Amino acid sequence: MPGNSSTQDTPAPVTVQPPPPPTPLDPPVVYYNKKIHVPPIIVSTKEAADALDKSEWTTNPPPKAGPEPHYPKLFYNINVPVKLVGSAEEEAGLSGDWREVGITQALIDSAKAKLDAAKAK
Repeated sequence: MPGNSSTQDTPAPVTVQPPPPPTPLDPPVVYYNKKIHVPPIIVSTKEAADALDKSEWTTNPPPKAGPEPHYPKLFYNINVPVKLVGSAEEEAGLSGDWREVGITQALIDSAKAKLDAAKAK
């Protein structure tokens, strides 16, 4: 009988190779998003790191908003003695009426020059 399957060659079964095991990163790397504000992610395999969009993720932390504030700071309010604030917690505890005294480096240099001139007399 034509088409008898017992006399035909059967194709060999297709075998699929398992994927290679992931390549661990030692130590794991922290990635930061450059485009949107999301928490950083910790990547522990090379394959996961390669899958990240390099234009969006970086291993460099984002730059800080600005320099850390220096303490102590001098604050003033109308008809109230000035207040010396020694920490960010104390500054946060002030009401909105308090303003920082604008002491610049130029003001400090000018005051120092006047003091030196007065001492020289």
